[in-house]
Amino acid sequence: MTVVYIFLGYILTLRSIIENLLPRHQFCLLYVGNNRIT
Repeated sequence: MTVVYIFLGYILTLRSIIENLLPRHQFCLLYVGNNRIT
């Protein structure tokens, strides 16, 4: 169970980093694309 929480935290951290690096509209497109795939 601990591994799952670490993995989720890692994904959230990556997402926030990507959000800071990419322009807002690019991040929105990327986010929608990821939601469609999953």
